[in-house]
Amino acid sequence: MALEVKALGGGPGMKGAAISGWEARLTLDRRDFGITADQGMVGNTVDVLINVEADLRKP
Repeated sequence: MALEVKALGGGPGMKGAAISGWEARLTLDRRDFGITADQGMVGNTVDVLINVEADLRKP
């Protein structure tokens, strides 16, 4: 599975450290995981949104 990742930008964080923001989106089909119960009552796809705020300081 591949994710499309989008850079949202960067700047100083709350304590002054450099941070960057990222977002990824994907759509899962529950049938790909063998979940087939209640078809017609619920949808087969699930949209997933992942947001990440990364601290760019070295550990």
